Amino acid sequence: MSAPFPVVYQPDLVGSMLSTQLGQDTGAPVITAYYRATGAVLQQVEDAQFDFLTGMLFEQATGAALDWWGAVVNQPRLGMPDSDYRRMIGAKILVDTCNGTPDAVRKIVVAIAETEAVWTVTLSGGLYAVCYEFDSMTPKFRRAILRAMDAVRIMG
Repeated sequence: MSAPFPVVYQPDLVGSMLSTQLGQDTGAPVITAYYRATGAVLQQVEDAQFDFLTGMLFEQATGAALDWWGAVVNQPRLGMPDSDYRRMIGAKILVDTCNGTPDAVRKIVVAIAETEAVWTVTLSGGLYAVCYEFDSMTPKFRRAILRAMDAVRIMG
């Protein structure tokens, strides 16, 4: 998921304000102080706005913003740190839009396990299995994968 708008950060609004001074005002201490103060206030607003916008983007969200994303897709945190929780939210989005094909299920496992060591095996009778290799899997992480796989349904 990417931002639908370009996020451009202005790091020096004080300097930008000072550069807009008219020529006759550049040496006036009161007007220069006014421009500096206005630039400083605008910089605080810019910093807060940038933090808010980037904090709400899924890729950069942490803490409460990530909990908000989890609530949107109905994915409980289950005590996971932000990095694991972000992966599980991404996987939940894939689960909710899954069409039940082997490739779609494979993408879910890749998203959860963050490994490309995932393959599908076609069994008899139209059944298939998605297999994966993962070096260090905690019990909580294993339960999260099982919950995600249990929630996969064919769309339609």
